[in-house]
Amino acid sequence: MTKNEKISRGMRRHYRGLKAKRDVKRLLWFILFVAIISQFTPYKLQAPKAVNQNALPIAEDREMSVVELIDVISKEEGHHEWSQYIKKLSFCESRLDPNATNSEGNTPAYSKDRGLLQINDYWHPSVSDECAYNPSCAIRYTIKMIEEGRQSEWVCDKYVKGVPIEIVMK
Repeated sequence: MTKNEKISRGMRRHYRGLKAKRDVKRLLWFILFVAIISQFTPYKLQAPKAVNQNALPIAEDREMSVVELIDVISKEEGHHEWSQYIKKLSFCESRLDPNATNSEGNTPAYSKDRGLLQINDYWHPSVSDECAYNPSCAIRYTIKMIEEGRQSEWVCDKYVKGVPIEIVMK
């Protein structure tokens, strides 16, 4: 091995280390950004009507936050253990905004992400706009996707998985 080859191998190792540090810095900036944004008041929504015998009784005139709604629906669907994950995912995707829309950076470019959990209209054509912008329907669809093992379809999955909810939703 020549002297120049040794130097270039060393430089490659050094550059890989810099990329890893840059990725960690980006993740820390993202977490800080999420912590700052999380100071906003969550939206208030109407509680969903109970449709099956095992559903929790909910007063129709009571207002419910998105976080409470996720807890209720997760419990109704028999997956209460997923409520923390769904809260983190919805916060990361839309900052708990059921009317959020995004069309930047999507593939294909003309598609758009809709609602609380940013369900893409191109990749999920079975989900209507009405369902995507309805937090109850979007949460139930998300639970169905998680049951099928498809939670990695959300960009934020890699950012919130394994991160404590206190860090994501300060």
